[in-house]
Amino acid sequence: MCSIAGAVSKGKKGVFPVLVDLLSFMGHRGSDGFGIAVNGQSVKSKSIKELRSKALQGSLGIGHSLLSITGHGVQPFSSCDEKSFLCHNGQLYNYLELNDNLKRKHSFASTSDSETILHFLEENNFNLKKFFSAARGVFSCAVSFKDHVVALRDVIGEKPLWFGETSEFFVFASEPGALQRVGVSFPRALEPGFSLTVSKKGFALKKVFSISDLKKTIPKKHSFDSLFKSFQ
Repeated sequence: MCSIAGAVSKGKKGVFPVLVDLLSFMGHRGSDGFGIAVNGQSVKSKSIKELRSKALQGSLGIGHSLLSITGHGVQPFSSCDEKSFLCHNGQLYNYLELNDNLKRKHSFASTSDSETILHFLEENNFNLKKFFSAARGVFSCAVSFKDHVVALRDVIGEKPLWFGETSEFFVFASEPGALQRVGVSFPRALEPGFSLTVSKKGFALKKVFSISDLKKTIPKKHSFDSLFKSFQ
């Protein structure tokens, strides 16, 4: 269990302090590493206290606290062109299979399944539906760009993601209590299979994938041999 958080300023106020606060409130979800990316720069640390002593200037960012399960890598991860960053809570079960194609063009900085998500999106021009179709796993994740952030939640809804606003920020996090602690009065849950785009203009919701779409990805024919091979 990890935690992710994001913030976009409505004005010129920096988001770094509120991201640190959000991660601090969710520290019980993971303590193997902490990181924040703000406007194209990132910092990582071993503790919230160490992270709080650092600072990045900017009005848009994402943050992450790590509970290392599949591989290891302190987030946020940077894309190969260093134009986007990703934070992820969950597990991508078929990441090794996806990596077979990605490693031909992309440089991996870790053994984490989370990094696969960013490189897959980068390779496919950030086509969200294509990622939902290819992914086998549970996830809530966020990708930051120059002027907006896009957050996703798996179609089953296994991993949580909540969002809301204060007088100064549009924010999201893995737990509603964290949002309430920074001033959000009524946190809303992102629905399964939806994307959430966050910018200075506010929130934009879009349904990307459904249970019906998921059923279409399931092979029509099954056999003992194929089941056995899936465990090798």
